Amino acid sequence: MNASRKTAEFSRRTTLTGGALVGIGLAEGLLGAAPAAAAGSPAAASAATAADAAAAGGNSRYARGLAVLRETSGERGTAVVESLKDIAPDLGRFVVEFAYGDIYPRAGLDLRERELVTLGALTAQGDTAPQLNFHIDAALHVGVKPPR
Repeated sequence: MNASRKTAEFSRRTTLTGGALVGIGLAEGLLGAAPAAAAGSPAAASAATAADAAAAGGNSRYARGLAVLRETSGERGTAVVESLKDIAPDLGRFVVEFAYGDIYPRAGLDLRERELVTLGALTAQGDTAPQLNFHIDAALHVGVKPPR
C-alpha cells in the first residue's frame, strides 16, 4: 500500500471515529467539563437527568443510559452525544440507550471492571485511539488507579 493511500485511509478513519461515541465510546478532545461529582449536588444531577428524559420524549432507557454515562465519564460523554446531534442524532441516542442504558447497568461487573474490560477490548482491536482515550478517562473517573 503506498504512503498516500495509507494516509488517506488513516485520515478517513480519523474523521469517522473522531466524533463518534462508540465502543463506545468515543471521540476525543471533546470536552473539558468537570466530573459529574464535582458538577453539583445529587439534586442538580437528577434534575438534569429529568430534563434529558423529557427532551428524549420520556424515554426511560435514554434517561437510565444518560445517568450511567454521566456516572462513568462525567459531562464528557454527554458532550459527545450533543456533538452528534447535528450529524447523527440517532447514533447518539442508540449509544446512550443500548450501551449505557442496557449493557453497562447489567449485574455482574461494577463500572470499574466494565471500564477495564472495555480498555482491554479496545486495546486488542488496535485502531480505536479516540475510543481508547475516552475510556481511559472514564476508567480514571470511576476509580481505576494507574499502575505505579
